[in-house]
Amino acid sequence: MSILSAGLSTGLSAGLNTSLNTSLNTSLNIGGAVVAIAGIVLMVIAAFGLFRLPDALARQHAATKSVTLALGLVLIGLALHQTGLDPSLAGAWWSRVAVTILLLLLALPVASHMLARAATRQAFSSQQLRASPRVEPDAQRAAAGGGDPDAPPTDRDASR
Repeated sequence: MSILSAGLSTGLSAGLNTSLNTSLNTSLNIGGAVVAIAGIVLMVIAAFGLFRLPDALARQHAATKSVTLALGLVLIGLALHQTGLDPSLAGAWWSRVAVTILLLLLALPVASHMLARAATRQAFSSQQLRASPRVEPDAQRAAAGGGDPDAPPTDRDASR
């Protein structure tokens, strides 16, 4: 009788473990999808910011700061999903995600700062930073009465 009860309890616990593992894997897959979709939605919002924000520095802020977070969320969602699919490779996925997020956090803010610094050094006023990037400087000079944009600069142009 004790052999039968031991076999029955082992069979029940194995079935329970399989059920819990399946439930955990499903939860990890769903959680990973939710986190990844949140990252994608944040990227789309950042893309709208590129069109809606008034000047180059604000657009740059939308493009770098929020996309850093969004890419981190997508990577975390991917790692959660892969952990749910194959738990034996969880350590490899999480280490890759950690290194990638670390590189994102180191590279994107530094690149953003360097671009902002270059933009402010080239611009003479806040109005020039807010100017539409679609207008070429030669076209602006021609519109202001500077003559042919292809003509060589004159003394009058050098005094500006």
